[in-house]
Amino acid sequence: MLGPNQSGEIYVRGEQVSGEYTTKKVIQDDGWFATNDGGFLDEEGYLFVEGRLDDVIVRGGENMSPGEIEDVLREHPGVADVAVLGLPDNEWGEKVAAVVVPGEEAPSADELAAWVKARLRSSKTPEVWAFRDALPTTTPANCSAASSRPRCRRRPEGAAAETAAPVRSPRRHADRAVQTHGFPR
Repeated sequence: MLGPNQSGEIYVRGEQVSGEYTTKKVIQDDGWFATNDGGFLDEEGYLFVEGRLDDVIVRGGENMSPGEIEDVLREHPGVADVAVLGLPDNEWGEKVAAVVVPGEEAPSADELAAWVKARLRSSKTPEVWAFRDALPTTTPANCSAASSRPRCRRRPEGAAAETAAPVRSPRRHADRAVQTHGFPR
């Protein structure tokens, strides 16, 4: 069990965990189910969901949360939406890429890179930048990673090097807090 504001994997148990889940990763005999979501509890017991654990970018042995980088980029006044993803890299395993939906005044890739470097470690600064009018979605809140991943690996005909296609879904429910009834503190 982690303390307040420490990130980790979210586990749930209770009557809401149906039989179809009990065949997956239920730990021991006490009924806890590993959700594969990362998050943390604050001091008041509210749960903050940070994103899927399998969305982690692994670069040179460092695990990076796309959600953390997305949060920083969303603070930029010229960014309406963003999705951050990992792309294959022969030297480091993965490199960080960002697909940006610009706001009214579109920032440049250099401006956004400087923004991220001023707020996070330089290793978390995207190397690949793509600018799109919208992120593809499967439902109103979920960017479609599966449908857009193949397009990111090739450049659209006539496009500049900094305009690859989107690949990773944006964070889901990152700015929502839910009471953690039934969770130990």
